[in-house]
Amino acid sequence: MDFEIPDECDLISKFIKSTPDGNVIDGDYNENPIVMYCSEECRSSSWDESHCIVCSILPTLQKLEIADKGFLALKIVIKACKTNGLKNILKLLAAEEKLEEIKKGFNDKGEYSSSDYSPIYWLVAHDEKTFFDTLFLSFLIAASVLHCLETMTDFFSDIDVNEYKYEVGGLLLKHILNLLFNGYRVDEMIPSTKNHLEAGPLGKKTVPTGIAVYAVLSLLNHSCDPNVCLTCHRGDTFVLRAIRPIAKDEQ
Repeated sequence: MDFEIPDECDLISKFIKSTPDGNVIDGDYNENPIVMYCSEECRSSSWDESHCIVCSILPTLQKLEIADKGFLALKIVIKACKTNGLKNILKLLAAEEKLEEIKKGFNDKGEYSSSDYSPIYWLVAHDEKTFFDTLFLSFLIAASVLHCLETMTDFFSDIDVNEYKYEVGGLLLKHILNLLFNGYRVDEMIPSTKNHLEAGPLGKKTVPTGIAVYAVLSLLNHSCDPNVCLTCHRGDTFVLRAIRPIAKDEQ
């Protein structure tokens, strides 16, 4: 059994608002009713990582009906740029582009971790097999988000917008596409008032609470004969469990 926490996770606000413990706090220091958090620590962390940018454009993106994968792609790009710097990211990706496919995503220590940006970027997008209408919609979402970033935020305040905005748009599109195949739904068990078939033997039902991306777990979702299964555990942490014996050195 192993655990993995996501590089980034986007939670569904309607669930957070209905959390039964009552420990709910308005986001943006009570000025923005759209976003809510479970604690002051969560709110502060979210603001530093991405919400300081997302806050001003979130209402517009919601009116445009940008789906959860579009929001998550935006948060991934903002967090990566704030952590590593856009220029450094582009330089790193350009260098990794020359590597063998099997070596892409590993850091200098030889680690492949969801806490790093590179393995998230190199997740398979299958864009060559994606239907045209899905590709076209993904382009529109990326272009809309990019326009909002350029005209409604200070995201480009310390870089040349004319030189780098299409690079940022490319990153947004890349993640929107690879989240189609690598975005994991985060679920929560809640009490059910419905019939026994929906509630199950424990009287509870599973509801989606958000979407997250996990670099390592995405390596395990391509098998026709899997030997592991995934379950949510305490929020956005996933637990990987063996469902049959796995010998040493066996994949």
